[in-house]
Amino acid sequence: MRPPALGAVLLAVGVQIQVTLPIGGTGLRLNAADPLVACLAALLLAAALNGRGVRLRWRVPAVPAYAGLLTAVVLLSLVVGRMHLGEWHGWAVLNRAVGWPVLLAYGLAGAWVSTRLGEAGQRLFVKVLLGSATVILTVDGLPNLAAAFSVPIPLRLQDWEMAGAMGNSNALAFFILVALAAFLPMQASERPLVSSRAATFVLFVLLLSLWYTASRGGWLAGVILIAAAALLRVVPWRALLVAIAATAVAAFGPEVLDLAVRHLFGSDMFMVIRDATPGHSIGTLADLMSAGGTDDTANIERLMLTREALALWREHMVLGTGLGGFLAQQIGLHNQAMIIHNTGLWILTEMGMVGAAAFAAVFAVLLRAFWPRPGKEGRRPPAIHAAAFLALIGFAAMSLTHEVLYQRILWLLLGMALALPAAASAPMGADPGSESMDGTAAGADLEAEARSDLR
Repeated sequence: MRPPALGAVLLAVGVQIQVTLPIGGTGLRLNAADPLVACLAALLLAAALNGRGVRLRWRVPAVPAYAGLLTAVVLLSLVVGRMHLGEWHGWAVLNRAVGWPVLLAYGLAGAWVSTRLGEAGQRLFVKVLLGSATVILTVDGLPNLAAAFSVPIPLRLQDWEMAGAMGNSNALAFFILVALAAFLPMQASERPLVSSRAATFVLFVLLLSLWYTASRGGWLAGVILIAAAALLRVVPWRALLVAIAATAVAAFGPEVLDLAVRHLFGSDMFMVIRDATPGHSIGTLADLMSAGGTDDTANIERLMLTREALALWREHMVLGTGLGGFLAQQIGLHNQAMIIHNTGLWILTEMGMVGAAAFAAVFAVLLRAFWPRPGKEGRRPPAIHAAAFLALIGFAAMSLTHEVLYQRILWLLLGMALALPAAASAPMGADPGSESMDGTAAGADLEAEARSDLR
């Protein structure tokens, strides 16, 4: 396997392995792909400065300008926070200011995959991403499925707020959303990634794992994402419908079976088995909803945080409180580090109307750029563009209930979709750096088509 292909494989596996270090009020998340991404970003920046090596070309002409605009907003917000708080807030510096170039580096890494390997590299990345995710989620979720059907599984193996290798259930839910966004268009394309049976199993694992995360925001975003994919006609219907049916049976089957046993035999068979088995817990819908924190306390807390965030924004409407302003307020009021569970409201509160306008403008530009439209001569648009569009839809939906701007997988996929291949017609094993007549012409044709789409 050539180094570029190996790099795509390592990115696909590493991006779904994450740990949280107990640093600061909310912890510092590190990803297994961070070292590789840092090296790739450094090499790309060095190549750009020297005028040698891989030259990135963008579907959206002003990508560097947009990245610079958002970077300026983040840095300005960091300074504003310093002015309001009188000190550099640790969470603001480490998690947000230092974390921002990490996100841009992931975008560059995704762009590197597309530039070096083209569509073949994108398909390789998604195939490895889904394959490794299916293995990880199957191993993590199988005890839950077994326990739900009253198989005696020790409690320590069960996880009704499933986190996979991400270390956080909501982070896993968002990862699954992006994985679905990438898989659906590519599987529904003229060249499916895998066989229909394999696609059914992959979708079943993703959907059931999304259910097991107990993330209500993830559930809602998943429904919206699938509906958007259906409207765009990028859905492998047979595989998806069978997977949805299987997920429904796995999720609700135990409760339906329990009700049937009660009605027919007048006894609660599942409860008898559970009580007779030490360390065993049945995974009912009530258990799952309880794990997801659906009680009134969680809802009241979210409402309280929303009101306090809006009140704080009214005091600093233009530039916001600065990075870390809301977190510092929560520590002062409640002696507890609590964050805003809404991406847009967090940006508005800490970056003000200036930051909110900048992020909203870039989001709108990306949506327009990735809107699937037929190419020249009726040619279907690349599946990666539909994948990026669906990922943005999933991001917008889950942002209503969680702060997910700093999730690396989103930026990796966006960078992959934004970059134009160096030689669109070159096979994956060929050297993309050698610009043949056909490859250069095809790349120029794609670039001209992309620019015309944005007029």
